[in-house]
Amino acid sequence: MTEADPKAPSPPVAWDGVARSYMPPAKLVIDPSLKLFDMRSGQVDPITFEVVRNALISANFEHGALLEKLCTSPVLLFGRDFQTSLLSANGELACMGPNLQYFGNSAARTAQWTLERRSANPGIRPGDMFFSNDAYVGSPHQNDCVLLAPVFVGDELFAWVSNIIHHMDVGGAVPKQNSGAREVWQEAPLFPSFRLVEDRVPREDLLAMFIRQSRLPLMIEADMRAAIAACEATRGKIEALIERYGAGTVGGVLAGALDAGEQMFRARLETIPDGRWSHRVYTEAAVPGDRNVYCYQTNITKRGGRLVIDNRGTDPQAGAISLTFGPYSGALFSALTSQLAADLAGVNGGVYRCVEFDLEPGLLSSPNHPAPISYTGAAPVGACIYAAVIAVGKMISCSRDAEIRALALGPTIPHFYTNGLEFDRPDGRLELFSSLDGMFGSLGAMPGRDGVAAGGHSWIPESVAPNIENYEHQSPLLFLYRRHLDASAEGAGRTRGGVGVEQAFMPYGVTHGRASSHMNESFPKSQGQWGGNPGSRSFFRIHRHTGIAGRLAQGDMPERSVEIGGKVTPLAYKGPSELLSPDDVIEWATPTTAGWGDPLSRDVSMVADDVARGDLLPEAASQSFGVVFAPDGMMDADATASRRRILRAERMRRDPLRDPAPVDVDCDGLAVGDALVLHEGRWACRCGEDLAAAQDNFKSGAIMTEAPIQSIAPEFISDDPEMADLMVLRQWLCPGCGVRLDTDLVRAGDPVLHDVLIEQP
Repeated sequence: MTEADPKAPSPPVAWDGVARSYMPPAKLVIDPSLKLFDMRSGQVDPITFEVVRNALISANFEHGALLEKLCTSPVLLFGRDFQTSLLSANGELACMGPNLQYFGNSAARTAQWTLERRSANPGIRPGDMFFSNDAYVGSPHQNDCVLLAPVFVGDELFAWVSNIIHHMDVGGAVPKQNSGAREVWQEAPLFPSFRLVEDRVPREDLLAMFIRQSRLPLMIEADMRAAIAACEATRGKIEALIERYGAGTVGGVLAGALDAGEQMFRARLETIPDGRWSHRVYTEAAVPGDRNVYCYQTNITKRGGRLVIDNRGTDPQAGAISLTFGPYSGALFSALTSQLAADLAGVNGGVYRCVEFDLEPGLLSSPNHPAPISYTGAAPVGACIYAAVIAVGKMISCSRDAEIRALALGPTIPHFYTNGLEFDRPDGRLELFSSLDGMFGSLGAMPGRDGVAAGGHSWIPESVAPNIENYEHQSPLLFLYRRHLDASAEGAGRTRGGVGVEQAFMPYGVTHGRASSHMNESFPKSQGQWGGNPGSRSFFRIHRHTGIAGRLAQGDMPERSVEIGGKVTPLAYKGPSELLSPDDVIEWATPTTAGWGDPLSRDVSMVADDVARGDLLPEAASQSFGVVFAPDGMMDADATASRRRILRAERMRRDPLRDPAPVDVDCDGLAVGDALVLHEGRWACRCGEDLAAAQDNFKSGAIMTEAPIQSIAPEFISDDPEMADLMVLRQWLCPGCGVRLDTDLVRAGDPVLHDVLIEQP
């Protein structure tokens, strides 16, 4: 046996959809028997171009509306947990609907894998449809099932119609997502792309094979047939459009729309100097019982009109918190298009042309098979979207164009907060409940405005949570209240993060049940931008022995947590299944998002308006924003100026040398974020304080304070203090004026992140 040469180059990493996620090559390898239509074969006048472009977008929107009408699962019917797409012949995303944005890239990846792996055998033919739920191919996780319908012109492949829908249960060791899986084989089965429909007729043997895996076979079958019918109807609309205007015209519109999106995106990138921007986000518990914290990091390097994304700094794959390339790349594209290309109306493929990925394998965001991936939709993808939104926001904050800078969005909710319950009916039937109230979300603070309370998600434009009546009709639950969270230190900033939602509900008409999955966070995950406070944490609490049925019979309806009573069961973030009885009340919340900018820079009139509306208590206004109100309720300007100076001095542990400069005043050099300026090769604060050389981390010249997250304000005290104390908040303060330049919510002991590096000419 010949010994390997240690100096020999390592073999290239195979991103093949088997050992690792599928990552398409620069040029797809397609069997020559399959011919692709040349979209650039025709010329289109401007009026026809707009008519056809809008017809394509409308056909895709109608695809989603038809899915809503045909599906029976509450996840689809009320939560709209799906996506519809129109792809070019080679799998470029031509149109995407207003639902989960990262799904669109999963459809594109699955189509490209199908082109490479199925074009020879069994072949791709008119009237076919292909099905896949394999996350290593492109699907987010097993529950998110991709259906692809090729559209042909003669014997040439013209385009693809696709939908992705989330099924409530597709088999495996436990219902829904297995947060305790150690290997993918402990989850629902993965099906790489296979032909499910031939000559427009479903293969009943293969359809039955998939349905047989589920604990909810009737619901799964109805939704599968709805997906097939909606795909077929939309394919018919595209075929009719081609028949009316000609393949050359429709193809020319698709090509032109993609080219226009690419040109617009590159033009916007050109307003931003070359550089590198990074962000990291943390989650907890790779499996139930785990007491560790894990990091996902996203880095964006810009050169001219091109971006390179890498994930270095992310922790190695562990437990059930990994995500594959399909959802990870979708997370990045969601962050880019929602901030820099929202006006493309979902015609996003041109943006994707400007981005390449350089991923290190074996990490949480690029795992090797057989890493489990069923938990992707609950935590990993939300974390990576959040990290990408912040990194893109930092990049946009460096634009030389004020209009582009204003496009930056605030932090998203860092996970999709949900819970899964099981109930046993008196007649022996099993009821599954999957909460969709994570759709409430909350929009983070933005450079020019506050976030929106329960405003959904920037990456789900049509984010809709079910009405309570829908839940009570579909599931054995009775809701006691649903309300906004109170505003306080969480989400404080120059602009405030939108508050989240809390609610309480109880089992109704069942013998007993189980909370099979829940997310009772130990610490907040959402970090503010450019000095804003972190957001709040989500919670899931079980109040036991409440006597709730008797109280309701007497007209005693709790309206807040303190009124529920009973004994609260301590829960880990990701714990074992918890038994539920009819006397239990469950309390759940989706969190408030983080703030933007230093809270002490918030306009005092905005704080006064918050207090006048009842959105903020006067005590919180003083503690978080340094705004003081006189006994008559009027804002005291002198006391406020003094209070803010005292708070800045307490931060710095000495008196500030000067007052902060206003954010909206022009400055010499490149304005970055709220308080930084890059001028003549040096980082400085707007107040004039010199910080560091341009090639260095601006944080090296700032005052750094570090404290456990629980010590920042009473609102951040945790149900699990041991876990929460693994996290610290670092504040980066100007040595001159004491303004917060930035904050970092990090795992104690992690190195300082050089998150903004702007290259000098």
